[in-house]
Amino acid sequence: MTPKKDVSKVRKEGKRASKKDAGKPKVKRALTPYFMFAQENREKVKVEFGFESKQLGEIAKKLGEKWKNLSDEEKQYYVKLSKGLVLLVGIKETDTMEELDYCVRKCMKVRLWDDDKGTAWRASVLDKDYQLLVISQFTLFGLLRKGNKPDYRLAMGPGDAEPMYDEFVRRCRAEYGNAKGDTAVQTGIFGAHMDVSLSNDGPVTLVVDTDEYMPKDPKKQK
Repeated sequence: MTPKKDVSKVRKEGKRASKKDAGKPKVKRALTPYFMFAQENREKVKVEFGFESKQLGEIAKKLGEKWKNLSDEEKQYYVKLSKGLVLLVGIKETDTMEELDYCVRKCMKVRLWDDDKGTAWRASVLDKDYQLLVISQFTLFGLLRKGNKPDYRLAMGPGDAEPMYDEFVRRCRAEYGNAKGDTAVQTGIFGAHMDVSLSNDGPVTLVVDTDEYMPKDPKKQK
């Protein structure tokens, strides 16, 4: 299993739908601080003011008012959630759940940010309360040994890979705790064609390859 991590302010963009795109899967956009707030509070606003789901304009107006009334300290919580890691997850045909668990722990614990004292490479995504954007990426296993057409034979087939991808996401969310994980861990659409944009801070890009790095002795896995 090979997650590729980018330290990023995450923004995932989809094209505006047209009639000819109507049958294609829609791509969720990554969330700005305001939209993180809106996602968390939309249902509360509907209940509080008795809005129906179709009253989008009224709901958006009330959310905007509530956002403006937040203190800078309260907004900082949502600012943190809009920063984090982009995980491009490639699943190999021979990967196991043990390897999946190893990758989750490495991605959640790797120290990529300054700590509160400004010391570099001391804080993890969990320490900073930052966000994850998890994208399935079988092309990480593309081979170019012969010719110019990539060979993806090493990648796990979609029927087996999708449950492993879903489990990877579930375990990442569990690291945050059930109440926070759904908001903190955003995902792409498995198997869909997507436009993904990010701002790579550094830039910093790392590869976690279980074939190369995972200790054979389970007691040494950290």
